[in-house]
Amino acid sequence: MIFGVWLLVPVNSVQSPGMVFIAELADEWLWGAMFLSSGALHMFAVWVNGLHWWTPFYRAFTSFILVGMWALFAFGFAEFNLWSTGVLVYLALAGLAAKAFMDAMSDCRRRVNQWKDENAGV
Repeated sequence: MIFGVWLLVPVNSVQSPGMVFIAELADEWLWGAMFLSSGALHMFAVWVNGLHWWTPFYRAFTSFILVGMWALFAFGFAEFNLWSTGVLVYLALAGLAAKAFMDAMSDCRRRVNQWKDENAGV
């Protein structure tokens, strides 16, 4: 979420050669809006986690989106310089988002099995 706010600051922070791929995909303000909104949605999902039946599915969705966005940034740096620290950082963030996605999917399976057990005799 903070990264999204940083990208929304009205300066051009995607000027480095490693960001050419990212800049070609979307304008910086759009990346900022996407990171800010997906981060806020994911924080909301974690905050309401367990309060409603749909929360693990919502967490899985937001985590999946973040995996893709962080991976695109990693790919952008890798295209310019495979050994850039940006590749490592953004891949690590994509990996953390992937871990959150897998945890959410595990909770989804648990919720579906619970629903099946509750409705088995209906």
